[in-house]
Amino acid sequence: MKQPTLMRWLSVVDRISLWTARLACWLTLLMMAFLLREIIGRYLLNAPSGWVNEVNQYLLCALSMMGGAYCISTDSHIRVDIFWRRYGARGQAGVELAAFVFSLAFLGVICWMGVGESWEAIIDDKRSMSVFSLPLWPSMSAVAVGTGLMLLQLTVRMIRNVLQLITGSDQHPPVVGLLE
Repeated sequence: MKQPTLMRWLSVVDRISLWTARLACWLTLLMMAFLLREIIGRYLLNAPSGWVNEVNQYLLCALSMMGGAYCISTDSHIRVDIFWRRYGARGQAGVELAAFVFSLAFLGVICWMGVGESWEAIIDDKRSMSVFSLPLWPSMSAVAVGTGLMLLQLTVRMIRNVLQLITGSDQHPPVVGLLE
């Protein structure tokens, strides 16, 4: 049976979130390798580097922003569930829809500011104030892209919540692990 177009698009966004989270996992391994290099260089070879901390800060920015959409898609984000857990599936969907407005506004502002700051960093060739003078646009772009993906995934989640309110059945797909 062919899947309706809307459900296919929702599934595509879910897959994008999954793959960006998988990429974030690889960034974690890269950060660990850089830190291992720094530890060996500093304590065994007496040759510390000056670039590892700054590069890891950039990678941490990308890592934390890229995992956000996956957290929304798998419902593994932090929520104040004092009201939420009192309700059944339909009530929970309604509470999430109410919170959607605030989340949309918050992420929208961060995304908008992230895009503006990224563009400004590219145009003005803004650089860090360290000895290495790394360009700032990669970390600023990670904020813009990451919050954009979170907005997209949040919209998908809200569409599923509306469908759940209408049909009464759970519209959220099963959770796919990062290593599956």
